[in-house]
Amino acid sequence: MRTTSFKLSRFIGPVSFYKYAFSLAIPLGITNLLAISMGALDTLMISWIIK
Repeated sequence: MRTTSFKLSRFIGPVSFYKYAFSLAIPLGITNLLAISMGALDTLMISWIIK
């Protein structure tokens, strides 16, 4: 039986990369949440008009 060594360190980058990635991901996530909430609000306002 052949064993291969699996090193997780090959897939983990430097800390500076993760800091940069999260500094981009947080504003993008907030923007997406705002867009979703505005879409839901538009749907609610249209449903109030139709009634």
